[in-house]
Amino acid sequence: LSRPSPLSMIRLRYARLLFALITPFPAFASSDALAPLAYTPSPLPPRGAAWASPTGSDTTGNGSETQPFLTVERASQAPSITTILLTPGRHTQFGTIRRGGSAQEPLVIRSASTGTVEIVVQDATRPTTITASHVRLEGITLQGGEAGSPETCLQLSGDLDDIELAFVRIRGCETGMHLGQGAISHLVMRDSFFTDLAFSAIDGSEAASLHHRLERVQIERIGHSSQSAIAVRVSDRSRDIRWRDVIVRDVEGHGAIFFGARPSIANSQFMQIRDTALTLHHGGYLARVDIAALHEGLRARVGENLVIERSLLRALAATSTTLVIEEPSAPSQTTGTLLLAYSRIEVPTSTLVLGAASSAHEVVWQSDVFWF
Repeated sequence: LSRPSPLSMIRLRYARLLFALITPFPAFASSDALAPLAYTPSPLPPRGAAWASPTGSDTTGNGSETQPFLTVERASQAPSITTILLTPGRHTQFGTIRRGGSAQEPLVIRSASTGTVEIVVQDATRPTTITASHVRLEGITLQGGEAGSPETCLQLSGDLDDIELAFVRIRGCETGMHLGQGAISHLVMRDSFFTDLAFSAIDGSEAASLHHRLERVQIERIGHSSQSAIAVRVSDRSRDIRWRDVIVRDVEGHGAIFFGARPSIANSQFMQIRDTALTLHHGGYLARVDIAALHEGLRARVGENLVIERSLLRALAATSTTLVIEEPSAPSQTTGTLLLAYSRIEVPTSTLVLGAASSAHEVVWQSDVFWF
């Protein structure tokens, strides 16, 4: 590391790192808290509900339990609807949601009872699409891949507000959820699974995600050996991204890439990822995060701030690099603080990479630092 010039200095401040006997292993991510909760359908609403069934009809149905509609799209067009109830079974039609609810009473699309509600995307005449705000999907499965891989399981389109996925399973498509090119405000995903997807679980590379939350979400088995995948992509137009209790694992490619947002990621795990497990282009905050590196663990620029607290960065191979701090991408990004606290970083046979050969970073060591 060369001596920095006044105009090109990043001040990397290392806070006290306590390891071994001083910092117990329970300080790191706890797998017991990561699993999504089981879905229990709430009681049927007393009013404002329309039913959809695999055996229903959009022409002769009236949306009642005894005469349900066939598609969710048709049910959403019924007047005064606040809830769409799906009977368990294989639904081969979904359609497009063009009319949602309100901030006080969102449109809820949910399973009517226990049992699997499966929307088979490849059988649909149109993709599963949401173009309306204030919509919540709850207790359903979006399924593809029985006779091939549909391009996208769930497509968001336009500028939307208040979209929530709860107890949702998405699998078998090329991309699990595509956020489109608009601004998506207040996007929440909790207690959900993204599994067995060819290229991506969540593709937000073109969307502006504002107030984006993931809680108790598992993302696994993404990509295949013949083509590199990116499990999660978050664009440089995104802000206020918060993940808690998230697992990203078994990815044939990259784990999560944050192109612009400075995410806050807590009690989460990134493991069994072929390329780079986690990439932060503009800093962020990691607390109780476990990164197990096959190739690269965390690759990051400091940005305004990069905080790694009570986290474990470990190597799964002798050639793994657990932490790479990149140089700033522009001269305007040359001030910032890298803070590591109460964390453990394993570097078995390679050295810690803090920048390129021409890096002008200044490293300030404050207190004892131990690498394992």
